[in-house]
Amino acid sequence: MSMYERFTFRGATLDRMTIAALLCAEKRLGYSMTIIQGSYNRGGVGASGGTHDGGGAVDLVWFDIRRKNRQLRKANFAGWPRRTLPGEWSRHWHGILIGNDKASPEAKDQVRAYRNGRDGLASNGPDTWWRPKKIGPFRYGKRDCVSWRRLNRIAKHPKGMAFMPSGARQVEVVARSLRGFNMDMQGRHRAGRMDKALIDAIHRFRRIRHVGETEVEGILTPKVCYELCIPTVEED
Repeated sequence: MSMYERFTFRGATLDRMTIAALLCAEKRLGYSMTIIQGSYNRGGVGASGGTHDGGGAVDLVWFDIRRKNRQLRKANFAGWPRRTLPGEWSRHWHGILIGNDKASPEAKDQVRAYRNGRDGLASNGPDTWWRPKKIGPFRYGKRDCVSWRRLNRIAKHPKGMAFMPSGARQVEVVARSLRGFNMDMQGRHRAGRMDKALIDAIHRFRRIRHVGETEVEGILTPKVCYELCIPTVEED
């Protein structure tokens, strides 16, 4: 399995690595982000200037923009809130995942601009938004997005209830991922619980993706999390 395997996620083409980084940000935000434009969109929107031709590129709706920008940058995106430019684009958040080797040359130029404290536009203006002190590439092993051991403990509970708020948030990362891949839980999933609706959706997704069976029914392993594009603490 490759980090650059492509999926249709929430109606956009994105690779596994970029989806995982988005889910890392969503765990902290607590909601699903709406995607305007994805990656590998060669010949797509002209105003993008080739930045969406390769991997790691994503445009998101302008909502909760300050928190969204902070958490996406913490998740290793080089990105900026883009205000409306008449005749070119409406306001949105535009980002490139740092460390995505499939990014287009234009996208990699934007990453360099971000590292240099610039806005990534042709004018090369200053970046005036919040930015992390340390800027580095996305790495699965450094992203504490989902602890599969905790999810296993939740799944073993008779009602699939989380023992801590952080566990409930991790369950919802899994649920958001499944919904992004269009796995229907028919409105039966209760937020924050590893209930039958969620476990059934995991099993259906595993069959579609041809993932090996787990040892205990309903229990998640790192391999299943990886198939869901969710990084785990245990991965290198």
